Amino acid sequence: MKTFSVTDTGVLRTMNQDYCFSSDTPIGNLPNLYIVCDGMGGGVAGDFASKCAVDVILSLYDRLNKQDCMDVLGYEFEQYDEEIIKPIALIKIANRQLNNLTKKYPKLTGMGTTCTGVWFDKKTNLVHIYNVGDSRVYRVRNGKIQL
Repeated sequence: MKTFSVTDTGVLRTMNQDYCFSSDTPIGNLPNLYIVCDGMGGGVAGDFASKCAVDVILSLYDRLNKQDCMDVLGYEFEQYDEEIIKPIALIKIANRQLNNLTKKYPKLTGMGTTCTGVWFDKKTNLVHIYNVGDSRVYRVRNGKIQL
């Protein structure tokens, strides 16, 4: 599997509010994890929100266990392996952090970010996609691009 990420300011914005993480080689316990966050609509502190979300996810990844995930998500996810639900819990925690920051710092009110993550499970050869917002993941296989 080969991966790459690309971001673009586009024609309407003067600032790129994207923030990416790619783990093509294991870093700590982060093998095969890929994240793209994009500040929402060029709004307030979108660049900060996207970087903050990725930073929260990466800083807690090794420390979160199955019980922590259940505490965050509830027990409806209990039947799933920790590795599958951990990104969901981390995205939810990152969202809480951003909401808490807007309460503490009113000038950040309105900030937000999309979050798209991919985790490739080498044991099962499955790709798990996690998405909040309108950022996209594409697969290129045999010369064809698929959303």
